[in-house]
Amino acid sequence: MPAIVETLFALIFSAIDLFRGSLPFAVVFFLLAFVGRHLRAKLQKRFKLSWVLSALLVSFLFSFIAVLIAYVAPYIISAQFASLGVVPKELSPEFLDILSFFLRASFKLIVCAIFIAFFSMPFLFLGSYIYAALEKRKFNRYFALFVATYLTTVVLFAFLLMYLQPLFLGFFYFLYSA
Repeated sequence: MPAIVETLFALIFSAIDLFRGSLPFAVVFFLLAFVGRHLRAKLQKRFKLSWVLSALLVSFLFSFIAVLIAYVAPYIISAQFASLGVVPKELSPEFLDILSFFLRASFKLIVCAIFIAFFSMPFLFLGSYIYAALEKRKFNRYFALFVATYLTTVVLFAFLLMYLQPLFLGFFYFLYSA
């Protein structure tokens, strides 16, 4: 087979894998978008915020919850394997050490959530544009929201896989090791 045909098949199958692999995440993002849409509208109405600011706040809230779960989950999972006996007084951490750890962890969580919130804004704009375009064509609201979420998820994963791998890995390094 010529090299061009093999390259073409590789591109086609890679695109199919991208669309197929994005589907489970699109379902999760659809549920988040469904809840986030209502939460954003309530924030916008109650505090008289612009669309951008209310979307950024909801994105920060969801990002903070996701980062918190990702950061705390390894501690919870590993707690069952630790011997939970009494720590001798000489080896137990002092209050300032515990407070320092908590403040550093909180700072990392907030910085990571802010990063994700700002990083997600172009994708929120894209999803909002697709949703508005589909809604103008008289599609069902939920179908339009799912299609917009799915296409935005595909674009997000394409960017993450092709261009932003070092940024993605650096984010996890900062969250867990820095």
